[in-house]
Amino acid sequence: MDKTLYIKLKPVADAHLVNYREDFTKHDKRTLNMSKPGDVFVWVCRENGTHMQQINAREDRGITVEALALSWDLLDALRDMVEVRAIYMVECLSPMRGQVTKLDAIPARPEALRNVHNRLPLFA
Repeated sequence: MDKTLYIKLKPVADAHLVNYREDFTKHDKRTLNMSKPGDVFVWVCRENGTHMQQINAREDRGITVEALALSWDLLDALRDMVEVRAIYMVECLSPMRGQVTKLDAIPARPEALRNVHNRLPLFA
């Protein structure tokens, strides 16, 4: 039987996550359980928490290009953090199930989103 996305990421969280475990056990779990086919996320695991950001626009889910640009702002800020332990691409192929791929680095912002000037003040 195919494992859920949460179960696939759990060994990584168990190996690296020391503090703020609720980031994974509560928030990421809820996001993964609500994921729909076609949703794509970048998941970053650090010793002090996780970050899960949707990286594909889904107008049917209310994820506009502007909202997507904000997600990339957060990923851009995380890119240079020394404490990042693991980075994964999470692709939902069916409810709560899909593909998890380890990445060497947080991917670069897509060209289509480079001129969207909707940056968070904290990271501007």
